[in-house]
Amino acid sequence: MNIKKIFERMKQLTVNTLIPYKSKDVTFYSQYDLKYFFKPYGQEPAGVSACGPFTCAMVVSTLMKKKIDPTETMQWSVDHGYYAYQCGSYHTLIPRYAQAMGFECEDLGYNVDTLKQRLESKESLAILLCKEKVFAASRHFVVAGVKDGYFKVYNSCGVLDCYKKFSNQQIKDALAVENVSIGPIWWISKK
Repeated sequence: MNIKKIFERMKQLTVNTLIPYKSKDVTFYSQYDLKYFFKPYGQEPAGVSACGPFTCAMVVSTLMKKKIDPTETMQWSVDHGYYAYQCGSYHTLIPRYAQAMGFECEDLGYNVDTLKQRLESKESLAILLCKEKVFAASRHFVVAGVKDGYFKVYNSCGVLDCYKKFSNQQIKDALAVENVSIGPIWWISKK
């Protein structure tokens, strides 16, 4: 993809806003926002490698009802050794950051049905690790919730995904399956 196409896509998808979810709003951050795209995440630009910290910022901001800027979560990740050169973030970033911020974080493996029940029963969100070419060109972390019986996905690389509905099967099919030692579903809630 050439630079002109990248900037055209960035203009279309640059939104840092609140997106309605159940009785509250999800704080949404876009990696394509020019405020963040070129910020360093370790040795790479946030726009191509910081989906882990962005999802953490969205979940914690939403559940705390206080905006946590993605630059803070990126710095926390780097300072605590969760940045992975040319891979984005180590999977352990998700539970460690959630726990450090005072939240309960449970690794549900591939159990989408249990995740849906938990999301429907308690104020919570989840972070999913998805395989390449589902929500991004490479493996990618997204935030998930449930509304009106369907999954909602909050994708820091694609704001349009936030307005779609996903079935249990679509979420199962999206999950990363190779080289996953923990996750790919982390349910995060207040203690």
